[in-house]
Amino acid sequence: GGGLDGNAPPARRLSVTSEEDVEGEGDFVSPREGIFFCTLTPESPHVIVPSALLPNAVTSPYTLTICSAHEVTLVEFPATQASVLSGQWSTEGGGCNLHPTWSSNPKFLLVVEEPGSFKVTLTVDKGAWKRGKSLDEMIGFCVFSSSKPDGKTAPDRKAILHETSYVPMKEVSLDVQLGLEPHPTYVIMPTLYAPNLAGRFTVSVTSEQKFHFSAI
Repeated sequence: GGGLDGNAPPARRLSVTSEEDVEGEGDFVSPREGIFFCTLTPESPHVIVPSALLPNAVTSPYTLTICSAHEVTLVEFPATQASVLSGQWSTEGGGCNLHPTWSSNPKFLLVVEEPGSFKVTLTVDKGAWKRGKSLDEMIGFCVFSSSKPDGKTAPDRKAILHETSYVPMKEVSLDVQLGLEPHPTYVIMPTLYAPNLAGRFTVSVTSEQKFHFSAI
């Protein structure tokens, strides 16, 4: 099991895009303890949100404990707005910009309400990287500006503002500075190094600034 202490009411703002993203919730039957049993899959990270029954009802430290027969890692979100979305690459197209199918990779729309620093993280769940594993599965992503509010523009190498190197790891992240000019809309495009490879991933954005994050 693992534990996490919360000694002060956090100022985090977590974005849940729809009720379909909620995998379950506990019952508010006790003022001292809440218990929730669930079965989770390892394909993507999961978010736990401790809460009281009513807003502004109580201010108190708490302890969050996870009990599982399998290894679990519990990571606390920073005191920022955080949004996590999942996606997958197809067996058709994709790959890095060396391939003509680069523009067919999945895309996510980031709309900035306030200029500032944003941390973007791409995570895949394929187990620990082992020697001899194909470098075709290296991961990376780019961030480019979009003149359209819905972000539905053809990716252009000239429009890329930030991009990672391709790395043989499960996770890669980038701290980027984004503003409101000339457009407050940005597109994040995760890619594998080689095309025609299927895989699941999550993309998270955290910032002290307000933003909206959605799949295109």
